[in-house]
Amino acid sequence: MNKLIKSGLFLLAATTAALLVVFHPSPIFALESGIIKGRVTNQFGDGIAIIRVAASTARVPGPGEDFAAYTDGDGFYTITTITDLPAVNYYILASGNDIYAGKFYPNAVNPKNAKTVFVSSGSVPTYIDFQLDPGFTISGTVKDTLGNPIDNMNVIAFYEGEAPPLGFAVTNGGGGFTTNALSPGNYYVHAGDQNGYLGVFYPDASYVTGRPIPPPDAFPIKITTQNVFDYNFVLQKTDKTIIENTISNLVNLATLEPNNKRLGKTIDRVVKYLQNLISASGIGYFNTDQKAVKELLISIKTERLSDQVQFAFKETIKKLVEMARVKAQTAIQEAKSIPVRNFTKEYAVNRMIETAEGEMIKAEGFQFNESDRAIEHYGFAWKYAQKAMVLAYKN
Repeated sequence: MNKLIKSGLFLLAATTAALLVVFHPSPIFALESGIIKGRVTNQFGDGIAIIRVAASTARVPGPGEDFAAYTDGDGFYTITTITDLPAVNYYILASGNDIYAGKFYPNAVNPKNAKTVFVSSGSVPTYIDFQLDPGFTISGTVKDTLGNPIDNMNVIAFYEGEAPPLGFAVTNGGGGFTTNALSPGNYYVHAGDQNGYLGVFYPDASYVTGRPIPPPDAFPIKITTQNVFDYNFVLQKTDKTIIENTISNLVNLATLEPNNKRLGKTIDRVVKYLQNLISASGIGYFNTDQKAVKELLISIKTERLSDQVQFAFKETIKKLVEMARVKAQTAIQEAKSIPVRNFTKEYAVNRMIETAEGEMIKAEGFQFNESDRAIEHYGFAWKYAQKAMVLAYKN
């Protein structure tokens, strides 16, 4: 057999072998499938269409960490889970829609009462049915501090503050929202933490960004047997957004008076402080904030400024003071929400929180021309709150 024919046969054999591996994978490398199927019905036994049913190994899955399917016109669904484990325990959630309230398996509204389902790999399905009951909605608006509506903002509702949330909505062009149907109970509702706005729980309870846990001053919204209305949010922009907008405004201000060299130098120094403020952390945040405000106060007092410039400087000072206040207040709220691990330290923790709150009162007692001192005391309040948290975590 000549070399060309041998070479061709070898290539054909290699290609065939490769195709066999692709279409008939070795059991060693194959991922086993587990099947969950069932039906979602209403209180009359009628199937409910287009209900998302999801299975996840964690009660609060991350993005893309669950397996889901939607019910068909008769309420039937089939989920195929792909796992390299012989068997897995799954939490299963049937999400609600505009009429019916969602539930965890087995018939649990509170996520804490959710139970896992043992799903075997292979072709034998695990059958899980849900009966969903009609629910009620929460409606309101989301606006910024100037009263402008905020559209495309997520609003989520946590049953008794437990994750994951069971209520969802996205604001419309007028800032209005209405959640999907929810079962009767107490819900902590959250808006923000996106699109350059701080997140809060109703009515105005801030928290550490990235940790949507209701703080002590969050107010639960109670649903009984009817829809509830007029639960409105006012959101503040994040520090980064505020600072970037402020820098832009100050730079534009300098261009209006190009011959005013002293004004240009003042704005350059303030802009430098603000740029540093974006990445500042800890007590350094308050120190940098204070330096920017002091620079503006000196300029207002000693330089001949136009009404437009003076107004802009005063508005900038107000924003910077408010940013310091919010950061300090958020730290105090977080300190209050942390359980004290060692009861012998509880008195000391409470004393530190009280001291922090006392510094907040001192800060709010300063006049406008003492705004730099107000920021200093907000920094003291933040520092005591941090000490309280450290002590609360100690065993």
